[in-house]
Amino acid sequence: MGIYQLQGRKISQSRLHKDLKRDRLRREHDGRFSQRAVLRHRVVHESLRKGPWRNLVTPYSVGITDAAFYPSMRVESIIKCPQSGATEAVHNCVGYTIDRPPGPVLYVYPDEATARENARDRIIPMLRSSPRLREYLTGTSDGMGSLRIKMSHLTIYMAWSGSAARLGNKPIRYLMLDELDKYQGT
Repeated sequence: MGIYQLQGRKISQSRLHKDLKRDRLRREHDGRFSQRAVLRHRVVHESLRKGPWRNLVTPYSVGITDAAFYPSMRVESIIKCPQSGATEAVHNCVGYTIDRPPGPVLYVYPDEATARENARDRIIPMLRSSPRLREYLTGTSDGMGSLRIKMSHLTIYMAWSGSAARLGNKPIRYLMLDELDKYQGT
């Protein structure tokens, strides 16, 4: 049995776990992006673990999301195995940018079907299920397409590799490239 120190007094490990279960001890949020994303932006729909986003499920995604908003960060590359939660971490980043430093977003996927599916199954439900992000939806029928999501202060575009028309002529601030190894010509 381990002994932990809490506010100058020693407590046993079993006591610590009981207190955590009963919400007697609450962890202070340190202000990092990953902490704010957990609190405000994200409800997962297309997953084995539906519901509010929890960093405990994929703890390695915390570093991905925190690094994306370092002032000196310009490009973040993530090399990962499939279905490891990195795309969900990127969606967290987009949810944060909608609320804080807004700007047009371009998601690029390997093909058109994947782009449309991700918009319909992941991105639009993320926007609708978050009370904070829902405030920015325009409510018009034209605003929620499978290739373009128009919000009150920015637009989210969907594109795919090999389509010069979809990739060009879009003013963007944030570029999200998903599954690069599956792009045409790679």
